[in-house]
Amino acid sequence: MTWSRAALHWLVAAVLATAFLATRRPGEPVGTRPAMPATPSPARVEPDEGVATSGASPAPVAGSTARAPSVVANANGRAADDDGLPIGPTWIRIERGDAAVAWRRSSDGSWKVETPPGKAIPPGLLAAFADQLDAVRAGERVEAPGPDSDFGLDHPSLRIEWSGSDGRRGEIRVGDRTPTGTASYGRAGKDGGVRIVGASLVYYADLVLAAAR
Repeated sequence: MTWSRAALHWLVAAVLATAFLATRRPGEPVGTRPAMPATPSPARVEPDEGVATSGASPAPVAGSTARAPSVVANANGRAADDDGLPIGPTWIRIERGDAAVAWRRSSDGSWKVETPPGKAIPPGLLAAFADQLDAVRAGERVEAPGPDSDFGLDHPSLRIEWSGSDGRRGEIRVGDRTPTGTASYGRAGKDGGVRIVGASLVYYADLVLAAAR
């Protein structure tokens, strides 16, 4: 080997060594490889408390005191035991003390006042009361009710009679307000169960009686 070829070999080796040292990180031992970064494990997302995951039933909330409704409803959402109350009012009479108002649905669907005779009461108000009355059938029932005096039904604040499109006739006595003040107690007929009557029904009754004065 000639001196010129040997010098060329040393020059190539020097260039390669320089390139290697230039790419090596400071303090890294010669002959080692940088380790590949570890792949992070996917974070597990916990469902919010009280939210059921797909295919699973939600666990009961500890300390819950909620009770099942006392009304058993059928597929149509009406109470299974409705005390035979009529469906679709066609004639209604409400009474409070000496004041009474009665009205009937005409063949064209409008409401006409019968009592007091010749009294003009807004038809929309009469219709609103009829809608609320029809909802009483699905009202919540009071379990194991006591005597009428426990609910103010021995001296009712309001009496309601009506006939339905199904040919039945019904009656409800409305007594005291419930402890929350958002509804009242009512009993269908003489021996019917005690049920919860919505405040809206009593509210519209107040408006109808006031309009008839």
